[in-house]
Amino acid sequence: MSASVNPIDRPAILSRGRWAQLRVLTRQELRLRATGLWSLPPLLLAFGPTFLLLFIVVVKHLFGPGDSAQEIVGGLADWRQAFAEVFHSLMLRVCVFFGCAAVFLNSFRSAVAGRYLHYSYLSPLRRELVVAAKYLSGLIFTGIAFMLGSLTMWTAAHLDGPLGETLPALFSAQGLRLGLTYAGISFLGCLGYGAVFLALGLRFKNPIFPTLFLMVWESINLFLPAGLQKLSIIHYLQSLGPIPAKTQLISVVAAPTSAPVSIIGLLLVTMGLLWLSMRWARGMELDYGSDA
Repeated sequence: MSASVNPIDRPAILSRGRWAQLRVLTRQELRLRATGLWSLPPLLLAFGPTFLLLFIVVVKHLFGPGDSAQEIVGGLADWRQAFAEVFHSLMLRVCVFFGCAAVFLNSFRSAVAGRYLHYSYLSPLRRELVVAAKYLSGLIFTGIAFMLGSLTMWTAAHLDGPLGETLPALFSAQGLRLGLTYAGISFLGCLGYGAVFLALGLRFKNPIFPTLFLMVWESINLFLPAGLQKLSIIHYLQSLGPIPAKTQLISVVAAPTSAPVSIIGLLLVTMGLLWLSMRWARGMELDYGSDA
């Protein structure tokens, strides 16, 4: 693979300014991310919940007891509450988390393993641009995938019931607003988790244990004191939910953070982690032998 990878088009980059260089690098990194078998796991995670819901709907309609329309729909408010539970517990805590881990942890590690990172580092380019390009390409890839995955999941969930009742609810102003809100939350999840995993992949040669710690921390967020819950990304993502997710009886209920504070907080965390990643990239030494 390394013999066929040449991600740096030197004449195209060196003759341009910083912003043009960033665009070229991002486009080339995005091409690398969107091709190859290693792009399949995040795509499967992005659209897995949709296929799961479609499978449940098909099985229910083929082998179900033939419930009446009222029993199937069960009240639009209750049904959307159930969707919110699935979205927060499956899409955010599992799919977005591990999808971003699969993409951003390997932003530099795959380039080192493939022995082509030196193409970037030996070119007269600032390493900050390389970090920014890898982050932006990963954000574009995961952001589009999980936004589309959230929208298709929202659409598939409306197929569980009489289409004459569920489709008008889907395409109503409220239905479209809710669907786009869930897609935006997925994008913000990619924004925050992407910065975290990019920093972990740069800082640690073996990021498995930091990733496991982060997974446990995000998983037990509901059971932490209210103050500690705010030291996690999932708290701010759940605070943005248009329909609050019900918590377990033994969990600690923390007041949700307002939407402006949640968005600004995620942006500040992202910028801080990117700044750290750029500092670490400046001091990074390539040693292909030790990584083999």
